[in-house]
Amino acid sequence: MPGRGEWTLVGRDVELKTIEDVVAARVPGLVLVGDAGVGKTRLLREALARAGDSGVECHWVSATGAARSIPFGAVSHLIPAPTRPHADPMGLVVTVERDFARRSAGRTVMIGIDDAHLLDEPSAGLLHQLAVHGLAVAVATVRAGEPLSDALTSLWTGSGRRLEVRPLPSTAVDHLLDEAAPGPLDALSRRRLRQLADGNPLLLRELLADAMETGGLHEVRGVWRWRGTASGSPRLAELVSARLRALEPAARQVLEVVACGEPLSLALLERFVDPTAIEAAERSGMVVAERSGARTALRMAHPLYGEALRASMPASRSRTVFGQLADVLASMPLRRRDDALVAGVWQLRSGSVRHPEIALAAARQAIDRFDIDLAERLARTAYDAGPGWEAQWLLARVLQYQARSQEAFDMLPPAPPTGSKRLAIWAITRAGLLYWGLDRIDEAHETLRMVPEGSPGHDLAEATRSWVLFYDGRCEAALAVGQAVLARPDTGVRAASWATMGAASAAGMLGRLGLAAELARRGRAVLAAAPEHLPWNEAQVGLGLCYARYAAGELAEAVELADEGYRAAVASDARGMVAVWAGFRGIIGKAQGQLDAAEADLREAIALVEENDQYHLVRTYWAELAGVRALSGDLSGARRWLAAADARERTANRIFHAWVELNRAWVQVAEGTSPRRSVPPGTRPTWPAAASSPPSRRWRSTSARASVPRSRSGTGCVPSPTSSAAWRRPFPARSTVCSTTTGRPWRQPPTTSSPAGTPCSPPRRSASPPGRTPDGVDLDWRWRSGPRRWPRPAGAYGRRCSPRPPRASSRRR
Repeated sequence: MPGRGEWTLVGRDVELKTIEDVVAARVPGLVLVGDAGVGKTRLLREALARAGDSGVECHWVSATGAARSIPFGAVSHLIPAPTRPHADPMGLVVTVERDFARRSAGRTVMIGIDDAHLLDEPSAGLLHQLAVHGLAVAVATVRAGEPLSDALTSLWTGSGRRLEVRPLPSTAVDHLLDEAAPGPLDALSRRRLRQLADGNPLLLRELLADAMETGGLHEVRGVWRWRGTASGSPRLAELVSARLRALEPAARQVLEVVACGEPLSLALLERFVDPTAIEAAERSGMVVAERSGARTALRMAHPLYGEALRASMPASRSRTVFGQLADVLASMPLRRRDDALVAGVWQLRSGSVRHPEIALAAARQAIDRFDIDLAERLARTAYDAGPGWEAQWLLARVLQYQARSQEAFDMLPPAPPTGSKRLAIWAITRAGLLYWGLDRIDEAHETLRMVPEGSPGHDLAEATRSWVLFYDGRCEAALAVGQAVLARPDTGVRAASWATMGAASAAGMLGRLGLAAELARRGRAVLAAAPEHLPWNEAQVGLGLCYARYAAGELAEAVELADEGYRAAVASDARGMVAVWAGFRGIIGKAQGQLDAAEADLREAIALVEENDQYHLVRTYWAELAGVRALSGDLSGARRWLAAADARERTANRIFHAWVELNRAWVQVAEGTSPRRSVPPGTRPTWPAAASSPPSRRWRSTSARASVPRSRSGTGCVPSPTSSAAWRRPFPARSTVCSTTTGRPWRQPPTTSSPAGTPCSPPRRSASPPGRTPDGVDLDWRWRSGPRRWPRPAGAYGRRCSPRPPRASSRRR
């Protein structure tokens, strides 16, 4: 982390322009009002520096509590040297006025006054006289809520002006994080730090400093993650506790209750807190009231106020408050969507669970909101309080989401109760554990077929089967099963989202993009008609369409979907979905040749999901990162990431096996070896005989095994070094697009000697038409069976390319 010097001033262009206008117009004074740490002092220093550069004579006055007891202590440096320190105050003021009159005869004089609310009365009076007589422009900073002297108040109530300095916007906070953080932050850590700082640069500075000192901010695969809290920092505690010392005990008690339960309903708070104390707490400015319809809720005025209060409360007091809140809420009708989750969390923090059924409902809501760690604590608490079948299954489900597969399989009940929907949810959980967790693929399919047709939850089991079939590389079967689920009139919302993902992804891989878009439209229509908003289901529908766009080579549309899903996942604080979308953005970015952005996204995805890789996606991300490093010329890094991918080889997720082999081909080509010769037999993907996915049909023996052979738009094969997407866009770095004397463009594989960053270098004079290399790799098919219309350069690489080659005159074979 950089030193603790001054940060770059960002997000203050409007305020700086206002100060410049005030100085240029020689307005008597301007008062900058804002909360502590919002950046008033930094803003004033920058304004003084700019004014000094433009020829304005500038002076700095810093008021402190220590100098407040000394008359003229803050402005002693403005008093001419021959003047006696104990001279008559009026005579001293006249002397200073004459001195400034001499100075201001030829140019503007500006006085910056920091923390003007701490000025002693004589100093404030002197500065007021200089301003109102036009001898200097006074620009002062004042902390919001502090009492001011009449002299300062008149600076803006008269002919002066008042400017409120508000918290920094999110874009400015992101800029400061990029500047001050030791490296790239993952999106969730950035969002959490931004929320806690709330636009306050000083708090952001202290958060980062404390995170570095305590180890809360640490590096994972080149990405920095923050897992600490703001409550343990003594500097942050001191910043907040200064405002708590002056409160009455009753008002502080209210603040403690609000800090534990924020946002807290006013009607609930009034059940065990005196209304007079609530009013005193509101007057302190530490809490604010928010109205939503007929409901009024109280929350802390700043996120760090609650952090500091909860950290300073004794454990017994904290448990008592949470227990009281949980009991009061449990006695009320839980009509709002989050009431069960809030009551469950309060029970959890009180240390005693008196309502296990509320804890179970809270665990389900925590899963729907992607907070898997909280869901585990709630489910385990409910299981310990009363170990029934529901609690046992829910805990197994949570452990499954945390990639603790064997533990989850052992926790799952051996069989469900008969004659209920529990058979379906039990079969779905067990099948997921068997397929992704234990690599027992046949048993997973058999488990899903245990749910008889027409039974409750059969649509959900079939939707899950379409999803599993897709990841197993059996796209024809996945499409058929998913379409059958979506065609049913009684399909539920969750089943529709899962079936849409499986069917749309499979349709895209099979080259049926129009069908994939139609399936996604139907799935979204079902979600839109649902009474409850479930972000996870919407993400699955979008992911299915994104798979389809990518498989069809429509990379611009695919990255648009991925960006939209990524932003929604970050806003929902869903770590797993953020990782999925970040990984997909990296894969698409690599296909577009944007290697730096692709590497950043892939590293973020690995850092977020590596510990809890439920669906075993890290292997694919590692392989894609190996391909990125190979294309960037980093052969050692490419080998290292490919070795990490091979260490996690599994039978499941066979749809991604070809993707891994494609990146293996890039690494081997960068090594200068033939992919056909150097790929060990054990590393080649083995597709089942019944598989119907495109890779099993399009594997050609005339080309490099690891390169996945020819594919054109609509064939359904994933974009690869030789796929349709590669033909429609300029090649990434370390590749060369050549054209022979025949006028037909052909793609020469990158070699270790090819220069990086020259995607469109012209061929040498001695270049021969494409054919078979000495190693036996067939290059001829890459142009013999190419598309009817030759691609044109596009994007940044395209602008650097030679003019578009002529269209081939002969028809495609």
